[in-house]
Amino acid sequence: MLAQAVGGSAVFCFHDENLLLPPPEQSLKRIVAIRRALDEQGVTRAALVGKCRPDTVNPDLARALARLGVIRMYVQIENTSPAGAAHLNRGTDVATMSIALDAFAEAGIFVCYNLLVFEPQTTLGDVACNVAFMRAHASTPVNFCRAEPYLGTPMHRQLSTAGKLYGGFLGCDYRVADDRAELLFRITSSAFREHNFATEGVANRTMSLGYSAKLLEFFYQDVGGKVALLMERAQDLTRSITLDAADLFEQALDIAAAADLADHDRITRQTALLGLRVAASDRVWHAALDAIERDMARFARGEVQKSVLLSVGSVARVAQSAAVAGWLALGIAGSSGCATPVDNLPCDTCGRDAGTNDSSASDDLPIVADALPPDSWARNDTLVVADALPADASAMDTRADEGTAIDTSGIDGGVSDAAADAPRIVDALLSQSDAVSEVRDTGGLEPPFIVDPVVEAKEGWGVPQGGRDKADGTPRDYWALTSPTRIKRSQDLPLCLCPELRLNGEWKGRQVRAHLGGVLGDFATRWRAQGEIEGDGAEVLWTPSSEEDQLDVAVRTPHGAAVTLLRLESVVGRRTV
Repeated sequence: MLAQAVGGSAVFCFHDENLLLPPPEQSLKRIVAIRRALDEQGVTRAALVGKCRPDTVNPDLARALARLGVIRMYVQIENTSPAGAAHLNRGTDVATMSIALDAFAEAGIFVCYNLLVFEPQTTLGDVACNVAFMRAHASTPVNFCRAEPYLGTPMHRQLSTAGKLYGGFLGCDYRVADDRAELLFRITSSAFREHNFATEGVANRTMSLGYSAKLLEFFYQDVGGKVALLMERAQDLTRSITLDAADLFEQALDIAAAADLADHDRITRQTALLGLRVAASDRVWHAALDAIERDMARFARGEVQKSVLLSVGSVARVAQSAAVAGWLALGIAGSSGCATPVDNLPCDTCGRDAGTNDSSASDDLPIVADALPPDSWARNDTLVVADALPADASAMDTRADEGTAIDTSGIDGGVSDAAADAPRIVDALLSQSDAVSEVRDTGGLEPPFIVDPVVEAKEGWGVPQGGRDKADGTPRDYWALTSPTRIKRSQDLPLCLCPELRLNGEWKGRQVRAHLGGVLGDFATRWRAQGEIEGDGAEVLWTPSSEEDQLDVAVRTPHGAAVTLLRLESVVGRRTV
């Protein structure tokens, strides 16, 4: 009835594990029966979308799913380190995960997955295993994040029992036991915030790309092989984006592995610079994604464009070259900008935690843990930078005289030849005050918003302390306190409370007036775009160089660092001459 109501062609989405049964053999019988029933009812152009665990799939079942009309499957990979998978009670080995992805690929079903790289017992070796899996399956889009202790999950109960669950019912948190793994989590949360978690971030757009290609293949006639070319182009772009994300993730891993944990300023600076490198890549990938999405839409409308025939390989190579050029212009070429670069951790270290695995909770339900919800506002290499220099700037933080070299030995290992002439201002060290800058910013360009209350991380669960009603003792701000609570992490490591940035823009003639919100008090900024930037601090005027230009800004506070970006499509108003 639903398919007929929309003209005979429809997509049916099965959420969670509602399409397959645990044994593949039983699922095969079920899928064959569903296909037979649909044929009897005359439903021939119905596409299906589902989710599954990797151990519920084999090649025969994948082919049957393709015949049924399944075009997309989300596979619950979640962690490919043997120790990490055991800690999360996944009950699936890495070989089985690879077999599932390969089976779907051979059957022509688009798949994607998340990696819950960070969990309470993660080590750097575990992270290296997950990065290696990303590389091995680069044609499959992936996002990575931390496993969250949702109420009622085994992780939540275990952390609570051990006294390692912090916060309250409006927001809970935990610390990874290994200091360097916890630091790596903080670094990636800051540097990959836009890439991984923004609704229109590169990670989410990449996952949508393959799905869009499958919709074209399933519902449209491939006249002249145009759909096949678009699908090849989408897969090549996906592979390039995945490999680039793995490279950047490894740079974060290098920082965490080599860092002096007591040098908070240096780690925070390196995190901000890594975030700018991620943004430089994202500018390239956004432009490539825009181009292929336009071509897909044109094909769907029957407008055959020559750009459909472009080789994806050449587009990807140009994109990667442009991204690398952007990094060189920053003077931060190479792996991570660490003081002492370290070799990538070998994957054979990933099994070293197996002996300490606690699988006593085998009778519990699987942990449910999803990527953090998007929380960013309006979205978003001749090099242009503009940093505010506070009064306490040291000698290494100041800009050299025109035409002289800049001392960055304490930041990123020096300036490359390609960057020697590029205008730069090195971020100033901030005063280590205890003031929290996460307060409401009433900038005129921003929509009204409520800032989540910031609380110290405390053991146990309790009602957030607000004003109390004298009459009955109930919280006076009861309704105001039901918004999610941001947790200030332990201050023995850096990045304990990163700013929640919002970057909005409004056209003023041919320029964009960009305003940065979400941070007050002591902070330093570094703005960057291909076009021209005038001003510094929380507001600048930006003259874009092209429709593909993007405005990036890195912000450092006494408590952390964050990077956000603004794309032209998010600028309000209209450009005028």
